Amino acid sequence: MRPYKSIGHNCKKSNNHYLININTQILFFQIFNMYPVLGIFMKTHKKILDKIDEICMMLKAEIKAKRQTMDYNYVTTFIEAFIAKQELERTNKDTLFDDDNILATVLDLVMAGTETTATTLQWGILLMMRYPDIQKQVQKEIYTVLESRRPPTFEDRKAMPYTMAVIHEIQRFANVIPHIPHATSREINFKGYHLPKVSRWIDCKHSQIQPLWFLSL
Repeated sequence: MRPYKSIGHNCKKSNNHYLININTQILFFQIFNMYPVLGIFMKTHKKILDKIDEICMMLKAEIKAKRQTMDYNYVTTFIEAFIAKQELERTNKDTLFDDDNILATVLDLVMAGTETTATTLQWGILLMMRYPDIQKQVQKEIYTVLESRRPPTFEDRKAMPYTMAVIHEIQRFANVIPHIPHATSREINFKGYHLPKVSRWIDCKHSQIQPLWFLSL
């Protein structure tokens, strides 16, 4: 087995303060989402809203450029696929493939695929520094499964139960996007529940993962 090194071997308990405060801006934004009336007392969320407006302007320009240059017979990106579907349903008055939805969907992909991923990785690194023994066990399992230095595959997850459990625990502990409010755009029935239009609900994904269960593996 190849030797490996641990990161953050000089990590001190004082780093817990940084662990707690790493998501302050996101937390304020989440509070604003749930209780907009509190916006007059907060400033942090305004910076995030300004950045979102900048991103929206960039995405609108990209979508406009795709409309003008894309080949409808050779679709290669998500935006192109959405535009192509939009053209097919142009005569459908109930279509969900409209201009507002393409911007909202691409914005969700950009934000959910960048900020949340980056923040989760930050928490992962910090927690590995704080708990080097767990870090070593993860490294050992990864090196054992990927002994030939080949790139990992999706199927490798089955052979790395400890690593997967640690990842789940990091996501539970970090709780990067907790309590995001949602609302129905139209009346629907879901798993036996009737939800009127504009019903508001909040999911709690972190409650579905049991803390520290991987320690018994």
